[in-house]
This record gives sequence, C-alpha cells and structure tokens, in this order.
Amino acid sequence: ILAIPNYEIKRVYIEKVKEWFKVSLSSQTETLTKFQQAFLEGNTEYIENTFNQFLRNTVTLQSSSRQKLQMESFYHGILLGLLSSEYFNSLVVKSDFEAGKGYCDICITSEDLKTGAIIELKYSKTDKGMEKACDTALRQIERRKYTDVFNRRQTKTIYKYGIACRQKYCVVKCLCEN
Repeated sequence: ILAIPNYEIKRVYIEKVKEWFKVSLSSQTETLTKFQQAFLEGNTEYIENTFNQFLRNTVTLQSSSRQKLQMESFYHGILLGLLSSEYFNSLVVKSDFEAGKGYCDICITSEDLKTGAIIELKYSKTDKGMEKACDTALRQIERRKYTDVFNRRQTKTIYKYGIACRQKYCVVKCLCEN
C-alpha cells in the first residue's frame, strides 16, 4: 500500500501537482480562452469540438459508467473546471446558481454584464438519446425561467445551452435571446 508518510511530504506533493497543473494549463491558454468566449458568442461548433476533444483525451469509459445523476455531476464538474480556470478567466462563472424557479447548472456573465449564458447539462444513456437530452435541457431552462437572473441586470444577449454527454462525447444545442 502506497501512502504519504506525513504532512510535510503531502504539502510537497500538493505544490508539485499545482505547478504541473499550472504549466499544463498554460500551454492550453489560447484554446481555453476561445472555449470560454465561445459560450458568449453562441459558437456551438467550437464548444462541441473542443469539449469533445477534451473528453476523449481525459475521460475513461470506466469513469463514465456510473448512475445518471452522478454522471451529470461528473460532466458538470469537468465543464465548470474548464470555464472557471483562474489562470485565464475573464468571465463570471457560477455553479448551481439560483435563477428563476430553481438552480441552473452553470451561469456565465461577461465582465461588462452585456452577455450571459445559462448551461444545463444532461447525461444520455444512449447515443441516440443525446439530441433529446439537449432538448430536455433547453426546455428546463425555459420552464424554470433561469434567464430571469439576466433580466434584472439588463443583459442584452442571453445564450441558453443544452449539453448532453455520454461517455467521451457531447452534443451542444443553443438558443439565443436578444
């Protein structure tokens, strides 16, 4: 059994992992900045391609085979990490944000508050069900009035994203309010 022998060694490991993560992410700065910005531009093609590439390179089939609710949380966490990285973030990103008649998965606002996005994630048990899961997510955003949070701020452009995930893949659909 491998174990970290004491607190001092644990701190060294934590710092080394942080340094590695920082270096690893810094090489992805341009891609992640474009990925973040794509959510405030309605660029579903870029979002889907980039998120799919990230999922293919990082997710294992074993890690993506849990129960549906756990899986939604799993993909939510991955996407939240990509959107809220402290190294190159110019967005205001909130998770499980109280909005309208519930809590949206992820709420994004530009620094100038002129553009916002609501993201609702769903897990699909089948490849064929991914489109339907996106539609379900978009209906949830409408039904629970998640975009009301932007109306108070007089946000001009609001993007609503339904994102369905399954194993190492996602499908992204978007609606826009002006």
